[in-house]
Amino acid sequence: MKKHCIYLGLILFTVSCTTGNLRVESQPEGAEVYVAINGQTSRKIGVTPLSVPESQINSGNESFQISILKDGYAPEHILAPATTFASSSNVQVKLKEQLNAKQAVNDEVLQKISSQIAYSIELIKNKEYDSAERSLLNLQTQFPNVATIHELLGNVFYLRKDLSKAHGYYRRAAILNPNNLDTTRMIQKIEGIRSDLRSPSSAGGY
Repeated sequence: MKKHCIYLGLILFTVSCTTGNLRVESQPEGAEVYVAINGQTSRKIGVTPLSVPESQINSGNESFQISILKDGYAPEHILAPATTFASSSNVQVKLKEQLNAKQAVNDEVLQKISSQIAYSIELIKNKEYDSAERSLLNLQTQFPNVATIHELLGNVFYLRKDLSKAHGYYRRAAILNPNNLDTTRMIQKIEGIRSDLRSPSSAGGY
């Protein structure tokens, strides 16, 4: 018995000389299999692993397209020749994972935020407060609901001894992320300093 194997990317199409039958396998399993005969509308014939006789597809002497689809993976399409059912055919496909558009965008956004935040932290460590402020304000404009950005802006103004602005940014960060104990401590610290400044015994300044 002769076997002929045709490789199409990650697709293995094997033909052997037995009764007409089509077997479709995929990695991972559970992919939907559709058949379209001679350009007609495709119809679902089952789920992988799948074995179907010629009579179920009823292709006759016409070529047909096999489509293998699974959520989260790129679809695979195979054009089978008209002579396929002169023998048994085995289609093996390794599906490629495919990020949906929303997830791809989210990953890109997270990478951008992380990179810019790391850069801003480095500027703060180097006492380049003006550059850090510009970087963080630009990031805040694009992503106004990220608590870490507001917290870092609070750090910048606290280190400049602008307690009013620092307090405002810390408060915003606490609203966005109420579980951050560091932010809560900074708010309490600033409120304690400002309370001391308002007391009659204060000489003014800090």
